[in-house]
Amino acid sequence: MDLKILDMLKVRHWKYRRDISQPAGWKYRVEGLVDIEGMYKDLWKFFSDKSYDIEERDNTTKKKDRGDDVEFKFYCQKEVDDYVRYHTELKFYITNAVKVKHEEKTYTKCKFEVNATAYLKLDYQNKWKRTKIGNKLHNFYQWYLIKWRIDKYYETGLFIEFEQLKDIIKRNAGLFY
Repeated sequence: MDLKILDMLKVRHWKYRRDISQPAGWKYRVEGLVDIEGMYKDLWKFFSDKSYDIEERDNTTKKKDRGDDVEFKFYCQKEVDDYVRYHTELKFYITNAVKVKHEEKTYTKCKFEVNATAYLKLDYQNKWKRTKIGNKLHNFYQWYLIKWRIDKYYETGLFIEFEQLKDIIKRNAGLFY
């Protein structure tokens, strides 16, 4: 992947709270045929293969005359090391969902929307912030000693995984042809 693209989309965490990077995210809306079951399986496989802890919350289904309304959310986190943890949140909103068969495969005809957010949680175990001197050492450590590692290693790794996640969703939503 081109480093210019990575530099353009990189998140700067020190402009905001010191322990959480600025969330990066995207949103897709599609109306048509979507492979919801395939997407669900691919997402579980992706997060499992990348060693994420996966929590599914707020899984609701409402039956309506024009189709089902489904909402579900994934909250995923991955411990990179003792200092950094990746967080990814996916929120799916599916309205007017009706199962249809197309080319010997079952799809869902619906209005589909997904909101995705990813961010870094720094010092997630709060090892540094227990005392005043620890807090000052933490600031020095984060701003001067490992600033380059946060920029080039952690944020880039999260960005690449986030792009892979985007490709899975686009493929199952019919956005790649």
